[in-house]
Amino acid sequence: MVLLTAGLVATVGGGSWWAAAAMEGSMQADAATLLAGSPVAVSFSGRDATVTGDTADEVEAAAAVVQAMPGVRTVTPQLRVPTPAPAPSVTVTPPASITRTTSASPSTTAGPTLAPTSTPTLAPTPSATTPAPEWKAVQFGGGSASLT
Repeated sequence: MVLLTAGLVATVGGGSWWAAAAMEGSMQADAATLLAGSPVAVSFSGRDATVTGDTADEVEAAAAVVQAMPGVRTVTPQLRVPTPAPAPSVTVTPPASITRTTSASPSTTAGPTLAPTSTPTLAPTPSATTPAPEWKAVQFGGGSASLT
């Protein structure tokens, strides 16, 4: 009896997994066909879709198309987060040597005078090609989070 139950569970469980994977693949293909040429990406987890794009208008339009597909339970619109530009780097070249000079006659300054033999140079800073994203600040007022 236990062996029969275990076999039944394995058969139903394996069949369910196979059916879910086939359904996801079918829905993914249907969404790709409906949104051909659109710059958005659609992914499925079971019957739940996530629509990802660069602008809210693109995402909302694609989400409406995906939501109208048969079998789709929920659609989550999501904006892509732009990748921040790399931080500029500065290279400083130290002087090749420092020459110590002393004066033969007494001077008003005590100690030797250091004279650099070369001037440090700065490497050019690359310009940012992508504007920095604007993030809303998270503030905790009274124990609850609020976006401003």
